[in-house]
Order: sequence, then structure tokens, then C-alpha cells
Amino acid sequence: MTTQLLDQVTTRLAQAPGVDGWLVRQIEMTEHQFYLIGETPESERTVRTVELEVTVYNDHPPSGPQGTGEPRRGSSQVTLLPADLPALDAKLRDAVFMASLTDNPLFSLPGPADYPAVETADPALLQDPPATLRQVGDEIRRAVALERDVRLSSAEVFLRQRHVTLRNSRGAAGTHHGTNLALDLVLIAGEGRDEAERHVTFKRRRRADVDIEAQVARYARQARDSRHAVLPQACTGPVVISGPALHELFLPWLLHTGAEFHFQQLSPLRVGAPVFRGPVQGDPFTFISDGLLPYGSRTAPFDEEGVPRQTITLIQDGVLQTLWAEQRYAEYLGLPASGTFANARLIPGNTPMQDLLAGDIMTHVVAFSWLNPDPITAKFSGEIRLAYQRRHGEWTPVKGGTVSGDVFAAFANARFSAETQFLGDYLGPEAIRFEELVVAGE
Repeated sequence: MTTQLLDQVTTRLAQAPGVDGWLVRQIEMTEHQFYLIGETPESERTVRTVELEVTVYNDHPPSGPQGTGEPRRGSSQVTLLPADLPALDAKLRDAVFMASLTDNPLFSLPGPADYPAVETADPALLQDPPATLRQVGDEIRRAVALERDVRLSSAEVFLRQRHVTLRNSRGAAGTHHGTNLALDLVLIAGEGRDEAERHVTFKRRRRADVDIEAQVARYARQARDSRHAVLPQACTGPVVISGPALHELFLPWLLHTGAEFHFQQLSPLRVGAPVFRGPVQGDPFTFISDGLLPYGSRTAPFDEEGVPRQTITLIQDGVLQTLWAEQRYAEYLGLPASGTFANARLIPGNTPMQDLLAGDIMTHVVAFSWLNPDPITAKFSGEIRLAYQRRHGEWTPVKGGTVSGDVFAAFANARFSAETQFLGDYLGPEAIRFEELVVAGE
């Protein structure tokens, strides 16, 4: 790791006209890549890159005909490569101009701080990356060979080492080193017109968190079941959502527990008050932003601006305790700066997953084609990629149709599985049973 480029850029920033503050993140990436076409290795390569993410801040009078009042602060970001250094002055002038067009209330940057020690670099991935990639490729082929009527169309395996060095104009300085193992697989079940495809992607910081055989088995079954899935029966009732399908449901909670939403008066939630409007009929709901989660995808010593990472309980037993706050919005609302949202963590329940699936009328969603909750109202509708419905006492695979509801209302009447799952940026229940969602179908 070298800081020669970083030193040159920060020196020029300190001297550049119109730059009233600056933040630089130097990102050095080494990525080892391994590709399979079918069962055959196609290529291996290593790519190394260095880039600087530079944010420039400009303070100026308010815009408008009067141009009076408190000064305003604008910002703009530019990404620099080593080849851009000869044109640095021109790029900084452009960045200052863009920053001068934005009027925000004044705010400061994070200052120097003691950063926590975190676990983000896996020694098992650092020892011999090319050999590790080939081992992973062999594991993928062995796992697929165990599955009936399923073949591997392609696979891409990436092992990344990432060094981040941060500095800003207030003296904040820190470094961070992390690893990632990322897989992108395409599994195909059946032949010809009877084919069904399952695209699998996942990423973890630690080799031990990638169970290839279990992942291939899960998605191979989904590919096989998709071949004879039918439209779901329309109903209103209990729906269990499990696995990665849960992920997008947390977006409204993330936004409504953030200082930016409260500064913009977009959230009805209030610190110290229950987050649910009516009575709570389900399990206690506790929602945590965990910046120190071992090998979490968003674990780091500091956030993107240099605020030390920490673990914050945002909602405890259904009551909003505090807000996560970037430096800017922390100052606007008079809160301690806790940085950007980190890894989501939910406290699991006491109910085994098999008991969550009990009942004569039940839909179990394992994959959505898309799920986009409205960030403000929290209402959602997601297209079913694959689910299972109990019909006449038996489970039938279904696809198409939608599941819809209101995230806030749904969590007030939800039960969480005792089993947990780790998805990189989420640690919590493997499944959640919502007692009253709408399933649209035939």
C-alpha cells in the first residue's frame, strides 16, 4: 500500500481556491478472478486498481436574488485515477463549481478519532488467493454433481483484497483492510422448453461463511421446483418469508430510523415512542445497526466520512431508542454522530421454523423477482419468483402473482424464527411469519 498519490492530491486540495473542506478515500483493490463455462475452467486473471474518491466542500452565500443570510455549504465528488493527476487542477475547479451550486446549511466534517479494531480480513483468503479460487471452483463442480437434473451453466468467483485510506481537512485519518469472496453462478434444471434457471449471487468476507454445497443444494432445488410451479391461489393470511427474500423488507426501518429522514420530516416515528400505531400481537421487535459485526459486509473501523463505527440499538422491543446519524444530520439535529447505517441485526424469536409454517392456509416465499417497499409509506408489493403454498394438505411450488402489505403493520403482527442466518450485511431470523399479507394470483 502506497500513499504517494494520496499525498499529492491532499497537498493540492489544501491549496486549491474555493475548497473550504475536503475528504479523500484512496481505495486500492486486488481482485483475483476465476471463470467456469459449464464444467470447464475458462480463465484466471488478477486485476489491481487504485482510485481516489475526492469530495470537495465549498462555502458560499445563499443563492437567490438577495444572497444574504448564513453561508451555505455545497459538496461534489470526483473519482481520480493515477492517470488523472496532470489534469488535477482542472478537475478540482470543476468540482468546486459544482459544489457552489448546492445550498445546504453549514456542517463540519468528522475530526480525528480513535477507531475500533474490527475483524474484516480473513487470513484464509489472504494465504494463497489463486489456489483458493481453484479450490472453490472444484467445490462448485462437486456440489452441482450431487444434484439430480441440474447442470452448471457458468460460474464466476472473485477474491478481493481492499485497502482504504481516509483523510480529511479536519485531520481525520484512518486505514482499513478487508477481504471478500464473491460467487456468481447460473444453475439450469431440465432441458429444452422444460428448462428453469436460477441465478445465484452471494458475497462474504470470510471463507468459512461460504457453504457452497448448502447454497448449491438450496438453489438447485429451487430451479427444479420452478419447472412445475403454478400461479399462487389468491388469499389473505399468513405468509412466511425466509432466506435472502427477507432482505429488502428492512429498507423502511433503515430509512425511518435515520436522522436524514427526521430532518426532512418524512418519518412519523418519534424517539421514545412505540414504532407501531396499534397493539403489538407478534414477537418483540428489536432492530440494530451493528458496525462491529465480525466479518460483516459493512463492518469497518469508520464509515465513508470517517465517523467511528459502533453498534447502536435503534428499536428496542418496539420502541424507537435513537437515530443513526451521519455527521451532517447529526449536527443539524443536535445528535451524536454515529455514521451511516451499518449491518442490520434483528433479535430472533423462540419459534422453530417448522412451527412458523404450521396452518391450513400458508404461503412460504423463498425468492422474489423484485420487492421495492415505498421508502416513505412502507407499503410494498413483491412479485413471487418462487414460493410454496399448502393446498389440500400438501406443499405446491408457485410463482408469479404478488405478496403485498405494509411493512410497519406487518412487523406488529410477526413471529421470528429461532433459527438465524448471516447474509453478510444481515444477522437475524432465518424466517419471519407475517400473519396477514395479501397474496394475489389466480
